[in-house]
Amino acid sequence: MIDFLGIFIKFIATIGVMIGGLWAFTKYVIERGLVPPAELDLVCEVIGEKEEHKIIELTVHILNKGSSVLVAKNIRLILKAICTDNTPSLYEDGRKLGRLRFPISLSKELAKKQNNEERDAFTLVPHNTFVQPNVDQKYSFVTSISGNVEYLHAHAEFQYAQKPKAIQSGILWLSRQIGLIQYSLQHIYMPHTVQRVFNVKISPYKPNQANSSDAKKRRG
Repeated sequence: MIDFLGIFIKFIATIGVMIGGLWAFTKYVIERGLVPPAELDLVCEVIGEKEEHKIIELTVHILNKGSSVLVAKNIRLILKAICTDNTPSLYEDGRKLGRLRFPISLSKELAKKQNNEERDAFTLVPHNTFVQPNVDQKYSFVTSISGNVEYLHAHAEFQYAQKPKAIQSGILWLSRQIGLIQYSLQHIYMPHTVQRVFNVKISPYKPNQANSSDAKKRRG
């Protein structure tokens, strides 16, 4: 006599193993291979002053917190400012409601000087670049700003260069259809961003002065 119950149980077990394997492949191979988790940050340092201009260095940090290589493209900076003669004001409508307005676009001002009205950002890397797992990769951008700039708003962004292949897109679609995942990877096409505001009124740190002060204290 055919053991229909045993066959059914084996069939269900096989389906379960296949679904579990599909979920693991989708989650840990496709997703993490295409878009390894990353932490994006931005720092600014005032290097010094020269002829009514401030020399600043902005550094974009991309920390690859995944287990596969992250390939990034379009690493860009958008700089806006509040100057001495600007009165602070807030956005009163739209998605920026309540946020502080930075009326001076340093990126667009430079673009105008170059007769390039469409450019609104500085490109840090003109090609695709990679970040190994557990590496905090730094991308530096040195520029000068007017001496009357008091607060600098810096917006940094990058995009994943990897794109899912046809078979990977098919597996993702199948996983969504049977309820293994509740999301799509459309965000892979959107820039990942970070925004910071820096007080650039402060005079740059001068280690020589600090060292001489410490030396005087020790001699005293």
